[in-house]
Amino acid sequence: WIRSPLEGDIEVAGLTRLFHLGLIQDPADRREILAGIIGAIEAQLADLEGLGESIATQTQGVPPEVRDIVRFQVATLDYGVAAHRAGLAWFKALADAED
Repeated sequence: WIRSPLEGDIEVAGLTRLFHLGLIQDPADRREILAGIIGAIEAQLADLEGLGESIATQTQGVPPEVRDIVRFQVATLDYGVAAHRAGLAWFKALADAED
């Protein structure tokens, strides 16, 4: 299970594997598992950033009556991007410490 690709909520899946990572004896195996987590975060981050670029184009000239709705929806996406960037940096630092 711990070596399987991450699915669903990347944060939950990654942290669950992290919690059990100490049970893996071989440092190379641990690095491989961390690389899988990092890859999954990078892929999801790229998707979110692409969505953000698409939304930025689509939301130009939004009518005033829906501006607040769109603003908070975009803010939700911005939070997701920031959270993924922070998680990615954190997991990369952890992986670097394994070397």
